[in-house]
Amino acid sequence: MIDKHGAAETVRRMVCKKEPSDGFHELVSAGDYRNTFEYVASVEFPELFDDETIERARERLAPFVPANGT
Repeated sequence: MIDKHGAAETVRRMVCKKEPSDGFHELVSAGDYRNTFEYVASVEFPELFDDETIERARERLAPFVPANGT
């Protein structure tokens, strides 16, 4: 997908899917939420994404991120 759409568009597509990917579930179950597309969109590179994508990413991550965000 990255080869076809580029990195930012792939992240946007994955974050905006109705249901999180299996990879998202695997990463957050392992406590590794910092490697999710949602983290990339909402924390690492929010300047690359529209408000809707960032909000969806934050909503999906919220249950898995500690209160201090680290």
